[in-house]
Amino acid sequence: MGAFKNITIKARGGPKPDHNISGGSLTGLAEMNAPFDAMTNAMQKKIGRKATREGAKAVLVRARTLVPVKSGKLRKGLRVRSLKRSRTRFGHKVATPTREYLGIPAKDKHGKVPAYYPAVLEYGTKGGKRLESGGVSRPRVAKSYLRRALHEGRAEAVSVMQKVVAMESIAAASGQSTPDVGGDA
Repeated sequence: MGAFKNITIKARGGPKPDHNISGGSLTGLAEMNAPFDAMTNAMQKKIGRKATREGAKAVLVRARTLVPVKSGKLRKGLRVRSLKRSRTRFGHKVATPTREYLGIPAKDKHGKVPAYYPAVLEYGTKGGKRLESGGVSRPRVAKSYLRRALHEGRAEAVSVMQKVVAMESIAAASGQSTPDVGGDA
């Protein structure tokens, strides 16, 4: 692998296609390359996965403070999840909960799929749809809680990741295991 360029922290929606809220990502962290150059590929992946999980936890904490709260289910349902692994890429994402967890039905009484609440909060709506009552829906302003969390929490996430890489590389050199750095989220 050789460098930290293929490591990703994303703020995204849940595991199903209708949960895709792409909030952005931290990729190509050049400041993380120096400690990785002396390691084997297996060690880079092992330490990199721990580092990205801790960095994603820092973004998760920030996202939970920024998300608008109505019932609290969305805030409580935000989780850190692993990205699909490949030979050259690994990382973690802050994922939104499923429709079932949030209590959003698969279809409404008219057979239409209702809007995914976290996506409406993140991106807003343009409005203008006809309502049964004869009126027209109003646009909803985007709150952008995931993108803001990633943007505002970048420095903290990178700092936590650097601490994990430093501690794990020292532990790997001495043959010991280290406890979690970032705390519980």
